[in-house]
Amino acid sequence: MKKAFLILIGLAVIACFFSCKSDVIIDNESEFTGAYEGEYLIIENFSDPGSQITRREKVIWTMTDFTYDCTADTSDANFPPITCDFFGSYAVENNLVLGTATSKRNRTCNPDDFADGEYAVRRTPNADDLDSLILTQVDLELNEQRILRLKQAEDTTDVQ
Repeated sequence: MKKAFLILIGLAVIACFFSCKSDVIIDNESEFTGAYEGEYLIIENFSDPGSQITRREKVIWTMTDFTYDCTADTSDANFPPITCDFFGSYAVENNLVLGTATSKRNRTCNPDDFADGEYAVRRTPNADDLDSLILTQVDLELNEQRILRLKQAEDTTDVQ
């Protein structure tokens, strides 16, 4: 009986040793890390094309490992800011979930316009005429759609 018990323990140890090879290692780096530029759109009454109101602004969007930062790009007068600059954290679940945003308080703003919540993610090749990252959120209760169309920003590091 004692031999059978020792053989079972030995087999269990061997099984554990060989099963570790197939363990999934979770990388703590996000696939979204980087600097982006593009636009943030809020489409009100989106289910009725005849009465849609689209507000848009150019943004500079930065993502580090699980934090994001949105800064309005005020360099183009044709795209006045619709929200103040904000930042927060994010998680990758079935979709990209932007946590509750915090204002940088650089101007008066409506926190309801912050891009937080769950977003569907679509990636395209980073070509000159295509957005490389498109985040879309639909809020049926508010009859509103939010879209972040972002393209990987050109390298902004200083050359020395």
